[in-house]
Amino acid sequence: MKLILLVIAAALIVGLLTGGSFRYFPSIPLGWWSLAIGGVVLQFLPLGGDAGFWALVASFVLLLAFALLNIRAPGFILIFCGLLLNAIVIFANHGMPVARETLIRSGQASSIPDLRENGGSKHHLADDDTVLLVLGDSIVIPQPIGVVVSVGDLCVYLGVAWCFVASIHPRERGTARI
Repeated sequence: MKLILLVIAAALIVGLLTGGSFRYFPSIPLGWWSLAIGGVVLQFLPLGGDAGFWALVASFVLLLAFALLNIRAPGFILIFCGLLLNAIVIFANHGMPVARETLIRSGQASSIPDLRENGGSKHHLADDDTVLLVLGDSIVIPQPIGVVVSVGDLCVYLGVAWCFVASIHPRERGTARI
């Protein structure tokens, strides 16, 4: 959560430095917000096992639909691609794999026992059965942020940043001026 807030703040600063203004926010019309809200809510349900996995699958279906329906908006091609990459690795592994070493390097070693004992549909420790780990949570963002993200997450963050930068610029003939 800390990382997405930093991405949004940085994007707004870049948007202002490139001539944007908050008076234009939001200049990008997006539709189907209920899909995005539903997708996010499903990711926070306290479910485990198969119910948790199917809630995660439903979440990605809703989020992918939201991104696809808004694909012409600035950044949404990256958001869609990032969500798709995450969905592929999650579906292939029955959850998002994360390597023990990356948790240690990111300063999150304290989460390893819980993931080992309770990991499940959303995140679990990678093991010998893990496939496509390169698409899993394998990129370390060191302290002070201290998180592990996936290639898909980075695409989503870049897409969100692009969207926020564009959203504080005036719109001309349906396109962002950046």
